[in-house]
Amino acid sequence: MKTILVIFLLLPLTLGAAILHVALDGSQAYSSVQSAVHAAVEMDTILIHPGTYYENLRIIGRKLTIGSLELTTADSSYISQTVIDGKQNGRALLSYARSCDIL
Repeated sequence: MKTILVIFLLLPLTLGAAILHVALDGSQAYSSVQSAVHAAVEMDTILIHPGTYYENLRIIGRKLTIGSLELTTADSSYISQTVIDGKQNGRALLSYARSCDIL
C-alpha cells in the first residue's frame, strides 16, 4: 500500500518533464547540447544522439538528466559513441545545479 501511495505522490513530478533530443546532423530539435540545456526546465531529460560534441557545457540552477540514447534503448554501445569534448579548454561540464545526472 505504501508503494502505491509513493508512486501517486511522485507521478505529478514526472508528468511535466520533457525529453529534448540533440543530434549533430540537424535531424533533431537541437544541434548542440548547450542549446538544449538553455531550453530545458527543471527535471527535463536531454538525450544526446551519437557523435562528438565540441562544447563546454554550463548548467546553472536546474535539475536535469543528460545522457546518450542508452537511457532509452538500454544499448550500451551508445555510451562510447556519444562524446562531449571540452576542446582542451577547461571543463567539458560546469554545473552549478542542485542536481544534474550525467548518464
